[in-house]
Amino acid sequence: MDDLWAELERDRPLDQPHRERRRRIGAAASLAALAFVGIGLSSALFTDTQALGANDFTSGTVRIGTAPGTAVVSAGNMAPGDVVTGNVQVDNAGSLRLRYAVTASADDPDGKGLRSQLRLSIYSGVTPGACTLGNLAAGTLLGGPTGLATPAAIVGDNATGAQLGDRTLNATASEDLCVRVSLPLATGNAYQNATSTVTLTFDAEQTANN
Repeated sequence: MDDLWAELERDRPLDQPHRERRRRIGAAASLAALAFVGIGLSSALFTDTQALGANDFTSGTVRIGTAPGTAVVSAGNMAPGDVVTGNVQVDNAGSLRLRYAVTASADDPDGKGLRSQLRLSIYSGVTPGACTLGNLAAGTLLGGPTGLATPAAIVGDNATGAQLGDRTLNATASEDLCVRVSLPLATGNAYQNATSTVTLTFDAEQTANN
């Protein structure tokens, strides 16, 4: 009897809600099957990769040098009115074009203030063998005469970027400067037997993008 009722239930036409539920279940099963097929196809795609290497970079150098490296101009037993000169070669020993400026400072070891009396000038366009007082007129005055009581800019300005008076040198290039230091004739007795050491500082920077 139970088997008969089960068979009758199977053969009975489905009402509307049952038919909708079967339709939804079938659609979901179809989507799941498609998703499974899609995953299988993706894993079988052909692919390739090409690496483009050897992109090397090397930075340039800014390197300034001078010859001589010390004591370009010195004098002992100076008297008021004396003038001394000396040649310095400025070299660009780096790989980049540079610009440079020159500042001067002087010490006062004995407290007599000789540095306040000294006057310093720098010229270009004077050949090394002609860096003498009589030949300075043939050169170009770059800066001075300047007192050295406090550090002073002689050539250009060591602030970043192109400044009025800055000098430029291409890589491996050089130029000669003639340095002139004088003790004015008006220097008084208070400065007798006084001493001061003058230091020239050459500050360089790249010109590229600056």
